[in-house]
Amino acid sequence: MSRREEVLDAAVAVLGTGGARTLTHRAVDAEGALPAGTTSNYFRSRTALIDGVLGHLAAEELELSHHLLDAAADITSIDGLVEASAQIVDQLLGDNRHKTMARYAIMLEAMHRPELQPALVAWTEPWWKLAATLLTHAGATAPRERARLLLSCIDGIMFDQLARPRADFDAHAALRPVIAGLVD
Repeated sequence: MSRREEVLDAAVAVLGTGGARTLTHRAVDAEGALPAGTTSNYFRSRTALIDGVLGHLAAEELELSHHLLDAAADITSIDGLVEASAQIVDQLLGDNRHKTMARYAIMLEAMHRPELQPALVAWTEPWWKLAATLLTHAGATAPRERARLLLSCIDGIMFDQLARPRADFDAHAALRPVIAGLVD
């Protein structure tokens, strides 16, 4: 792993645990156990650091979306789509929780920094393509139009679980009515 990647991984951890307000060069250096000034050497401003994190997370998720797209042909029903979606949600709220929270922190930042929005759209396009493919295999009419809605609903479900966690949260139960409504 390159030093730049170490900085970006540490920045994701800072964003994912403390939110955008805690993202400073000093906090990233401390999180990554990096020598003082390392983050500043790679990203001269906080804006550049956020841009770097956005690209870093997008690259990681692009790899995941390609992997899932390869497996999409096996999903041929609403139940299959619910199962695949629930697995992704469980992973994003479990082992990758800090990355999910970092992504949401960047999305919130984009509300105040419109220049981030094109990069967010580019980051999301592979996921819309994946959702459209999955909806097609599950039998949805107008899958391209419903793909964005599906991802918005999944984001909303995850955001709700992160902001107002329920101990009895069941991704399958949360997703089934959404997916059934989008496919039928």
